[in-house]
Amino acid sequence: MGTTVKLIIHQKFIKIDKYSRGLIMKVDLHVHSIRSKCSLNPRRLLEKLCKKKNILPAICDHNKLTKLSFAIPGEEIATNRGEFIGLFLNEEIPPNLDLYEALDRVREQDALIYLPHPYDLRRRRSLAKFNVLEEREFLKYVHIVEVFNSRCFSLEPNLKAFEYAEKYEFAMAFGSDAHFAWELGNAYIKFNELDIEKPDDLSPKEFLNLLEIKTKELLKAKSNLLKNPWRTRWHYGELGSKYNITLYSKVIKNIRKKLNI
Repeated sequence: MGTTVKLIIHQKFIKIDKYSRGLIMKVDLHVHSIRSKCSLNPRRLLEKLCKKKNILPAICDHNKLTKLSFAIPGEEIATNRGEFIGLFLNEEIPPNLDLYEALDRVREQDALIYLPHPYDLRRRRSLAKFNVLEEREFLKYVHIVEVFNSRCFSLEPNLKAFEYAEKYEFAMAFGSDAHFAWELGNAYIKFNELDIEKPDDLSPKEFLNLLEIKTKELLKAKSNLLKNPWRTRWHYGELGSKYNITLYSKVIKNIRKKLNI
């Protein structure tokens, strides 16, 4: 009993910078920084909150590659037929390219192709609107499907994404899609296998392998996915407030547009 108490005290009060083996790390694969026009997540605040909540985020700003020491580098890329995310990118992909040209550019970097909120028709560039999700050629590119996005207004788009990923045997991921500080941690997958000094030490292939293991665990818990929040031993996903999502995003976007920031 004494050993257990010491361990709890150690983890609670001693700052741990290393993503060490045995320490649970929450991975949120869809987070925005202040570089996205509709977001208000300053980098220093993001770093502070991620350390406090023990979150390893993927920063996926709209049409911008943001590289931060505490995050997986990503970009939410707008194309002529919807948007997708490139994870573990080295170079930024310009917006509004042909979909397959953008996919090729991501693949050339040995990065991962991640489909965010693919069935959320409320999003202007949802892939489902462009009828690409079932295209045979498109399916060859996909690595990961976001089966839970906290900014969806209902569970329906997430359930459709889950069914799609299950049908084609893609790895499944959770993303908060955080645009504001209070949204960080609304969705994540827990890992205790990450033994890295910093996110740069994690290879795309290694991460995909770990995510596929967690996907098998999620498939075993399908009965837990019919109500909000989604919760398993390794997964957590909670829908955010519709009021926050619509009002704050519009207000911030308009203010930043007027101030040109």
